Amino acid sequence: MAAADSEKLEKVKREAQVLREWLVRSDASLARSRKVSLEPDAPELVRAFWEVVPFSKGYELAPQDVASGRKTVEKVLNSWRRTSRGYDLTVDDLPKPFRLVSRTPEALLLTDESAREPDPPVVMLAAPEGPVDMPLKTVPFCSSYLDYVATALVGYVLRGFHSTTLELHGEPALEMPLPTLAPRVLRADEHLWLVPLSPGTTQGVRRARFDQFASFIQFMAQHRSQVQTLLTGQAGVIVLVRGLEAGAPTLTSEMNVEAMAPGKGSVKNRFGFLADDLPVWVQPAGTSYYPDLVGIATDRAHREALLTWIRERGFPVVGEGEG
Repeated sequence: MAAADSEKLEKVKREAQVLREWLVRSDASLARSRKVSLEPDAPELVRAFWEVVPFSKGYELAPQDVASGRKTVEKVLNSWRRTSRGYDLTVDDLPKPFRLVSRTPEALLLTDESAREPDPPVVMLAAPEGPVDMPLKTVPFCSSYLDYVATALVGYVLRGFHSTTLELHGEPALEMPLPTLAPRVLRADEHLWLVPLSPGTTQGVRRARFDQFASFIQFMAQHRSQVQTLLTGQAGVIVLVRGLEAGAPTLTSEMNVEAMAPGKGSVKNRFGFLADDLPVWVQPAGTSYYPDLVGIATDRAHREALLTWIRERGFPVVGEGEG
C-alpha cells in the first residue's frame, strides 16, 4: 500500500474535522453516529477520513467497508445477469480490491484500489440496457474518492438550502473551504455555496445553494459577467402574480435591480430589492391564458413581507409554491 504524503495526511484530517463539525451542526444525531469499520489495509487517506467523519444511512452513499459493498455488488450483478441476455460480468471482473461508493438504478460507483493508492479513483459500472453484445467494463468517473465523498457530504449539509443551476464562464474567485478534500466546492459566505452539479463532475455547470436571497443577489451582482445562463427555474418561495409584468413601472420604479441574467429561451431574470431590503428574484411566467403572469421569489424569512408588498398594491396572487 502506497503511503500518503505526511503533509496531505494532516490536511485531510483537518478538513475532515471541519466537515464533521458542519455535519453535526446540520444533524445533531450524527454526533452519536457510529464510525465506519474499515479493513486493516484500507487506503491510508480513506481511513484517515472515516476515522473523523461520522457515517449515516441518510447519506447518498453505500456502507463504505469492502465486505458490505462486495455483497451488494454481487446481488446487483446477479440481477443484471438474469434480466439482460448476454451479460456475464461478475465481481471477479471488477478491480481488486474495490469498495462500493454509491448505488443508483442506473449504475454502481466503485473505488479501484488495485494500484494501492492512498486516495483511490472512483469508476462507474453502468447498468445494462437490454441484451448485451459486447464486453462491459468500468469507466473512470472521479479521480479522487475523497473528492467524491466529501462533495456528497457537503450536499447533505446543504440539503435544506434553496438550489438553482448556473452555467458559468470561468471560475468565480470564492473561498475553497475544503481545498484538499473537495476543491470544487466554493463558498461566498455561510449562506451561499457553489457545488458541482453532482459529485465527481467537472464541467462549468454549478449548483448554487443558498438559504438567504440577499447572499444570492450579491453573488449575482458581483459575478454577473461569469453567469452565462440560469439552467433551472426560480428557487425559494415563489409567488405568482397577475397584472404585474416584470418591466411594469410599478415594479421597476420600486425595485433596485442589482443584476440581470438570461434563463432558458428568452426569459430575463431580475435580481434585486423591493422596499430597499426585500430581496427578490423576478421572472416572467406568462402563459397563453395569463400573459401578464410574473413569478416573484424570495427566501422563507421574507415571505410575509413579499405578500404584504403585493397586497398593498392590489395585485392578485394566482398561486404560491417553493422551488
